[in-house]
Amino acid sequence: MQDQQPRRSIPLAVVAGVSALAIGVGSAIAWWTTHQPNNIGPKTTQQAQQGQPNEDPRPPALPATPDASKASPANPAPAPADHSPQVYWLKPAGDRLQLVPTPIQGTVPSSLEIGMQAALNQLLAGPVNPDTSTTIPAGTTLRSVTVKPDGVHIDLSPEFKKGGGSASMIGRVAQVIYTATSSDPDAKVWLSIAGKPLETLGGEGLMLNYPITREQFQKDFPQQVVQ
Repeated sequence: MQDQQPRRSIPLAVVAGVSALAIGVGSAIAWWTTHQPNNIGPKTTQQAQQGQPNEDPRPPALPATPDASKASPANPAPAPADHSPQVYWLKPAGDRLQLVPTPIQGTVPSSLEIGMQAALNQLLAGPVNPDTSTTIPAGTTLRSVTVKPDGVHIDLSPEFKKGGGSASMIGRVAQVIYTATSSDPDAKVWLSIAGKPLETLGGEGLMLNYPITREQFQKDFPQQVVQ
């Protein structure tokens, strides 16, 4: 029989040294993990109490787009464009004639030119209110109305010049001028009869200065028509 080899024993000091080394490495790993800036692990009780933000990988929600169809006092809906001109009639005011504005009948026109055409056609058709009148002769028609860079051009039928004296002519011109400029009181107007400029009024031959505006008309005929 062979002689048994004596067992080698590990010194106790070596075992103690290895254990201490393992504990130290574990502590270092734990310290390094908890002190990383991008740590996404669960927060400790102390971190939660200190109010540290918890990073959310989802992108922030965008603010809701306001709905223009829902008006509110803080966010009112844009007001629609108003192309509703008025029709001007006449009524006696002492020794003069007073212009009386009346809203046009029907729906709101889709454009300024269409609204002006509708108002002038209602004017030439005559008043429906017995308290108002007109000096425009029956049968007068609107041949055309066009809005150009230099003003509003209105062409009427020859019936417009029939009958009445100078006061009647001044009144009917005032009705056309004020009706055509009700959406824009500063607009300039050019009048023609069957394509020819209307230059004089009545048998007295009162001259019209073009372009005609409300202000100019009041300066030229201050004693005949009032607003």
